[in-house]
Amino acid sequence: MFIITGMTEVAVDTKGRFLMPAFWKTLFTQYQINEFVIKRHLYHSCLELIPISVWNDELEKLNKLNRFNKQSNDFIRFYIRLGSE
Repeated sequence: MFIITGMTEVAVDTKGRFLMPAFWKTLFTQYQINEFVIKRHLYHSCLELIPISVWNDELEKLNKLNRFNKQSNDFIRFYIRLGSE
């Protein structure tokens, strides 16, 4: 799994875009990460950048939950809604 911890503040323009800091671009290039998901953090008011391979692993784990259980289904829908490619 690919995990880098840290915090970087970036400005977001009126269209919701931001410039990727050079440090992150270098890391993504170094580890050959071309696609990632930007996800709102589950508990904090921040965003997470998650490599698509890690996101897919998380989705596989979620798919093992019982969708006929209302709590499980609500959590799956909530969690997936937090991320976008």
